[in-house]
Amino acid sequence: MIPMINAFRERNQFLTNALNSIDGFHCLLSEGAFYAFVDVRQAIHRLNTQQILQDKSDIAFSGYVLEKAEVAVVPGSAFGCEGYMRLSFATSMENLQEAVRRIANLLS
Repeated sequence: MIPMINAFRERNQFLTNALNSIDGFHCLLSEGAFYAFVDVRQAIHRLNTQQILQDKSDIAFSGYVLEKAEVAVVPGSAFGCEGYMRLSFATSMENLQEAVRRIANLLS
């Protein structure tokens, strides 16, 4: 059991740090769930200003990430938090690294 706990702690720390390195993202370390809850309001605003997104919603942003980066995220508005997205770290470290790489490339 302990190796899995350590693996999830490592994934949580990696994902939080990696997401925080993306311009316009802000994420706190998860304290018991298997997902990161990320404030993406600045990224949404930037994409809207660049006329990449037609509206400033986290739903539009999540759809953009899915379509262009092929990474599935859940809009924060599904949980009452507009301007946020949720990304699970209940997957392999390799999948997380690839997902972050794709999202970062999309927003650079």
